[in-house]
Amino acid sequence: MNAALISKSVGGVAVASGLVLATSVCGFAQDAAVALGAAATTPLTALYSNPPAGAVTLAGKPFVVGNFDWLAAGQTGTFAASYAGPTAVSVLINSSYTAATYAGYKVGTVQLTFTDGTTQFVDLVEGSNVREWLIGAGNTVNTVTDPSNTNAWTGFSGSTTAVIDMLTIAVPSSTKTLASVTVNNTDTTGWGIHLQVYGISIAYTPPAPVTTPVTTPVTTPVPVTGDQQGNHEGQHRDGASPKLTPKPHATPAVRVTSTTSQNDKHGDADHRGGPGGQNQDQGDGQHHRDAV
Repeated sequence: MNAALISKSVGGVAVASGLVLATSVCGFAQDAAVALGAAATTPLTALYSNPPAGAVTLAGKPFVVGNFDWLAAGQTGTFAASYAGPTAVSVLINSSYTAATYAGYKVGTVQLTFTDGTTQFVDLVEGSNVREWLIGAGNTVNTVTDPSNTNAWTGFSGSTTAVIDMLTIAVPSSTKTLASVTVNNTDTTGWGIHLQVYGISIAYTPPAPVTTPVTTPVTTPVPVTGDQQGNHEGQHRDGASPKLTPKPHATPAVRVTSTTSQNDKHGDADHRGGPGGQNQDQGDGQHHRDAV
């Protein structure tokens, strides 16, 4: 929210803070209602019967109303409102003590000031873009001819018809940033014409946010040189995980039995008196004896 600052000058300065009610969606048209703040000390109920109050929509624009700033001749009300890309400023405004004979008189100005120091002025002329608030009283300036001024609310003050009008000021350059809105009462008629400022609404288009594209970095593979490959292999040989060499299996001992030895043993056994040996010897001897 922004703060509205109101200053009034004639022998003294009154400063007040207010509120701005607005939604912010970048890149889309917005309307912001600027509250007049503590310097707006006169309640609407001092003039009107059952007037609008609080955050309201009047003539299609949002406003915050309740008290108003009643400016006598020579007084100024300045309302700080910082908005980028303003397209229009709408002011709820009427005059009072406006005798019909003063139709066509310039009674004030609305000044728009921008942050670059430039200004934009609109003259307030009775019967053209501003009129009496109590139009049913008779013998007053009770009509307007400029289409920039439209009726925002019609009610009563007691039994007399009373109105609240909206003056819309188009901003030709929406590339600027609005700094403040000032209403000046420049009445020199001596009749005591007053200006009533009930509320302010700002139409603006905030700049769209700048989107920065996200670039995904491209990773270029680094070629592996012969030295790097040798170091890599060496790290594997010298690293914490040693290469294990399998233990050779032992060749089992084979017991070889000699057939010749077994036969010799059998032969010895035969000569030592085995049954076969005895029969053989006895047979040989008998054979020998018979031959003699």
